Amino acid sequence: MSAKNLYETRLKHLNMSFSNKWEGVSERTRLKYVAREYALFALGDALANSKGWSLTGMDAIEYAVILKFSWPVEDVRSLPLRDKWLVLHDELSSLGFPVDAQMVWDNAHGATQAWASFEIWEEHLE
Repeated sequence: MSAKNLYETRLKHLNMSFSNKWEGVSERTRLKYVAREYALFALGDALANSKGWSLTGMDAIEYAVILKFSWPVEDVRSLPLRDKWLVLHDELSSLGFPVDAQMVWDNAHGATQAWASFEIWEEHLE
């Protein structure tokens, strides 16, 4: 599977799973959450690539947290997305977002719905 197809599959899965799960939640809030999770998946890929790991996406993010803090897997998996971003801020902020991931997002949501910006982490969910 190509990188572009992988990102398309991830984004479709996130959009579907959150559209049904969050009844009554505004579209803006849902889109922001999807953007955060999608960004972490993409950053996880970039992190794994930079470290030479065979992991991808959220597995790479969670593995990095485990290596850094020696926290149990269950605790790491239960962390909110924002906390995963926060504890790995130094490691993630220097990485670039994969071009394929950005192209897929732009095609699905338009380039005006930026997800590759660190601003998506500065606001709390509504």
